[in-house]
Parts: sequence; structure tokens; C-alpha cells
Amino acid sequence: MRKIVRILLVWALPAVLILVVLGRPSGLAWFFAVHETATGVAIPSPGKVTFVDTTRLEEAVTVVTAFVVKPTYMLLALLPGIYLFRRREHDLALLGRGMLLFFVGESLCALRFLGAGPCDPLEVGHGLGMVAMGAWSAWGLVELFDCRVLGYSDLERTCVLSRFCQRCWKREPTYCGLQRIMLFLLPVLAVLCLVPLTATPRPIVLEYSVFGSMVRDEVTPLIAILEIRIYPLLALWLFAVAFVDLLAGKPGLERAKAPFFVGAGFLSYALLRFLLQQAFGQAVFWANAWEEVTELATVLSLLWLLWTFRLQLGLGRRQRTPRLAPTQQPG
Repeated sequence: MRKIVRILLVWALPAVLILVVLGRPSGLAWFFAVHETATGVAIPSPGKVTFVDTTRLEEAVTVVTAFVVKPTYMLLALLPGIYLFRRREHDLALLGRGMLLFFVGESLCALRFLGAGPCDPLEVGHGLGMVAMGAWSAWGLVELFDCRVLGYSDLERTCVLSRFCQRCWKREPTYCGLQRIMLFLLPVLAVLCLVPLTATPRPIVLEYSVFGSMVRDEVTPLIAILEIRIYPLLALWLFAVAFVDLLAGKPGLERAKAPFFVGAGFLSYALLRFLLQQAFGQAVFWANAWEEVTELATVLSLLWLLWTFRLQLGLGRRQRTPRLAPTQQPG
């Protein structure tokens, strides 16, 4: 019963609150960053198509990122993701889950780019795939470091940091230094959630030529609102839930993990899209290129980490020590 109540409070309540805000004219005006008029709130529309001139370099970058970079990191995420997802270890399974959800999201993006055209459901799925990658990959890495090195969450083990803290909350009634740091970090992350919320959602429709073929890149009002308003608000809510859980001490430690990492996934995606849009504006081909390169670098970094410590993680075969031939005894 408690789990059901918690699910409703943590995951269903924010959706209800967002619907309540959208039901008020003043809430709509803030969501869309427009002024409330006598006849209601004027929701912005994408407007006319804007044609953007491109150079040969920009066209080549678009082709390379779409047909080389993207398939490469999709394949690198799919195969290790399947292998890791089937592992029994919780930390490795979390990494595999993040990589598989990321692959699904990027497949929807590729489908939209290669033939389906601008489609809100496909773009929403693409964004949620990136959110899942940011959430479950970070969760898996922290669990990996905690379970195999730090020993913080295991109440039966002595935390590595106890040498530095000198007193441990597992053995005596005292505050945990790492928990205090986490309680400070959550409000800092909550402040970062406010950055996209202060920007104005900007639906756009851009077209540009890539070696004679016209490419349309569109940010619809729904996608703009999700990336600049709803996702940061969800991250803010989940960080608040994790903060309350951590205040409970030992019992709330495990409960705080899911809202914290899912909130981090929403925040990382919202900040990435916000920074790219603000930096490049109508040069959307550069924003797309750097997004693809960032995703490739993320997947490669994760795989390099796993490959470097493959023996310690049980992902590779240990080299057999060669047997020395017995020394011959003099006859």
C-alpha cells in the first residue's frame, strides 16, 4: 500500500499539477511566455518556414553526422546494451537498460529523419530515450562505483570514506559527510532547473539544402514546451522528492535513488537542448551535429570505462598464468 501511495505522489502528482496550471489562463501565459489578453492566451505557432543558407562544409557535416556518427553510436549502444541488460549484476543491468532505451529513442529519431518527417510522437520518444540514457547510465555508474569500491549503500560494509570521516553513521548516531554533500548538491541542481524555465519557448520551422535535397527541421509548440517547461519542472519535482527522502537518513537512502537519477536525466536533456538552441539559433545543422557528437562521445566513454575494467567487472576472461616447466634434477 505504501508503494502505491508513493508512486501516486512521486510520479502522478506532478502530471496533475501541470494539468492544473495549464487549466488557468495565467498558467498558460507563463508556460508559453506570452501576455494574457482579454480573449485569452495566444499560444505561439511555428509560423512561416524560414529558409537557411548552408555552405558545403555545413552540408558535409550534416551528412556525416546523420549517416556515419549516428549509426555508429546506435550500434555501439545496441550490442553492449543487450549483453549488459542480461547480466545479473544490478549495476551492469542498469547500464544495459539505459543503452537499450537510448537506442530505441535514437531509432525513432532516425525514422523521423529518413522518411517520416516532423512527427511529435517520434520526437517525444527520441527525447525520452535521451532522458533514459542520462538517468540509467548515471545510476548504473554510481551503483557500480558504490557496490564495488565505495561501499556506501551497503549497511553491512565499512564505507571507504570512513577513513576520512572518522565517524560513520552505520555504527553510531552521527551525520554522514557524503549525505550532507548530497543534501547540498540537490538544491544546486534545483537552481539549474530554473535556467530553461526563464527562457521563451520558440517553435520554429527551418528548411535548408543538403547537396540539392531540402531538409526540414521543425520544433513544434509541444516539443518546445516539453524541453523548456515540463522537463525542467519534472526534474525540479523529483529533486525535491529525493531531498525529502535523504532527510530521513538511512531508510530514505534507497528511496532517493530513483527520483534523483530520473530527475538528473530530465535536467541533462533539457539543459543540452536549451544550450544548443541558444548557442546556434537558426544554424540548426550545427546544433544537431554537436548533439550527435556529444552522444557518440558519451557512448564511447561509457564503453571505454567498461573495457578498461572488464576483468574486474567480470566482463572478460582472465589471462591464464603460464605454468613453469619443472626444473630438471641432476642425475
